[in-house]
Amino acid sequence: MALAALDVLGLPVIITGPTASVTWSNGAAGAVLRRLDGLVVASGTLAAVDRGDGARLARSIRSAAGPPAVASTVVIRRRDGGLPYVLTVAPLARARHPSSALVVFRDPDASRAQATGRLRATFGLTAAEADIACAIAQGDVLTDIASARGVSVGTVRNQLKSVFAKLGVSRQTDVVTLVADINHVGS
Repeated sequence: MALAALDVLGLPVIITGPTASVTWSNGAAGAVLRRLDGLVVASGTLAAVDRGDGARLARSIRSAAGPPAVASTVVIRRRDGGLPYVLTVAPLARARHPSSALVVFRDPDASRAQATGRLRATFGLTAAEADIACAIAQGDVLTDIASARGVSVGTVRNQLKSVFAKLGVSRQTDVVTLVADINHVGS
């Protein structure tokens, strides 16, 4: 029952033993692992493609499985040059597996698509408005957004004003905060 709840979150979640042997993973984690672009499961063990990242991941998992059980964060670089995976590795005490680690992270490739969908559903943003809100949250400037979208900066400004109105905010920093919040809660 508890594992099913982890699957519903939409976040990639992996449970390992102290030696990084995978005892459970959800569908979102499976999708990331199949890409073989940063994280892999080799012979049943969670590992990183990069050796240095892999060594840090293994140490983090051993530390989380304890004793003493210590949570940590590990950055895993990706082969495709995309945004890295930022893993939270935390202790997980389970009856049958007392020394386990819970590995949770966000799939940066899926995050923007999920955020635009949530923004549209929650705040009634159009697809263009949601894309602009996500671009602002990623630190893009209006001229770059306009260029990427093939529209004028004035068009982007007007759409951003509509975003402000629908979100009930008046500053770009507020848009960044709301997009981060919606990403954190829903993914």
